[in-house]
Amino acid sequence: MSARTSRPVATFVSYRAATPNGDGGNHRTYQILRDLQAEFGCDGVVHVALEEWATRRESWRDTTPSAIGRLQSLPRRLRQRVERMTENPYNLLTRHGWSRHSEFGTRGVLPRQFCDRYVDRVLRRGATISLVDHPLFDQIRDLNLRAAVPTIIASHNLESLDVARVPFASRVATQRSGVDFANELWSLSRFEGRLAISRIEAAVLNGVGLSCQFYPYLPTGDVRAQLLRSANERRRSEQDPNLFLLMGTSFHAPTRRSMQWFVAHAAKGGLPRKARVVLVGSHVEELAVAGCRVPGLEVRGRVSNAELGELLVRAGTALVPQRLGFGALTRIPELACAGVPSLVFPHASYALDPPPGAQVLGDDSWASLVGGMCRAMGSPVTIEAEAYSEWEARQERPLGQTLRRIMDG
Repeated sequence: MSARTSRPVATFVSYRAATPNGDGGNHRTYQILRDLQAEFGCDGVVHVALEEWATRRESWRDTTPSAIGRLQSLPRRLRQRVERMTENPYNLLTRHGWSRHSEFGTRGVLPRQFCDRYVDRVLRRGATISLVDHPLFDQIRDLNLRAAVPTIIASHNLESLDVARVPFASRVATQRSGVDFANELWSLSRFEGRLAISRIEAAVLNGVGLSCQFYPYLPTGDVRAQLLRSANERRRSEQDPNLFLLMGTSFHAPTRRSMQWFVAHAAKGGLPRKARVVLVGSHVEELAVAGCRVPGLEVRGRVSNAELGELLVRAGTALVPQRLGFGALTRIPELACAGVPSLVFPHASYALDPPPGAQVLGDDSWASLVGGMCRAMGSPVTIEAEAYSEWEARQERPLGQTLRRIMDG
């Protein structure tokens, strides 16, 4: 199927768009793409993002529009639907199991048009190795296997264990999540190599016998340049030690629940005297209606890059009260790169090597967070440029080594 080329070519199929704008998921994808381009050259990497493809109207047009073509493709479409419905039999007990869409899955999930175009416009043009970043791309791995192209996966999360998908309302509901996790492990076991953004995920996979390397998030390219500009501006200006920045997107369930926890406790117990907290991020205003009545708490929602840059320069400290979830918070390294010290709950620190300025609190209680805020207002912390550069230089960069090992093997 694949026309081999003398020059190595890597394909990268991602769930999110690779852009320096957007949220942490976009930034992680952007990092992976730039790391691949550093290894193969810009012309040696072919990138396809499901997020971008799905927003184009023409993407959903049937590649076999004739009646005869649709009839011929019927067995394939039925087989895909059956695979999606039966991968986890517990789902058949819910309305999601009978839906055309799936909350989680590795089989029969990707649109047929997307797979067809990947084969026709990417794979058949020649590929040496392939990288994906989500277990739903197990179908891409299977297509690559037929073309004798090895595939590795660099996951953002243990997707099946997202807190929004792990209910404890009943034993059956929890067992359903367990089957999803087993399916994810089965999918991961079939890749040629595995990389994880979090030390926790890497440890879990290694613990069950699936070799996995820690591939930490680092700001890169335009993301890094913008953050460094904020850091330089902080050194030339004066910060407000009483101003705290709390940012995140409500689309991510662990972040949404952590923000809800913060707002609820701020509404109940109040913020420390003189403290002001600015809450920013996509749709956070929908979660913090009660928080608008808390003295010192300002909910802005999604802000422009210019407004966020101003906050990064003015804020004395950032708050990272993440209490649950897998993956790794890209904002912890990004805050350090921007020169903004942060108060971090222990859970968030387990996923990575905490950068300079990330002050890990003793526990994830409200009292611990309030105590940290009081200390930050009384004794502001400064992040030296050299300290961040040294931390950045220490971070593991396993992508190139993993790709070369597989290609040479």
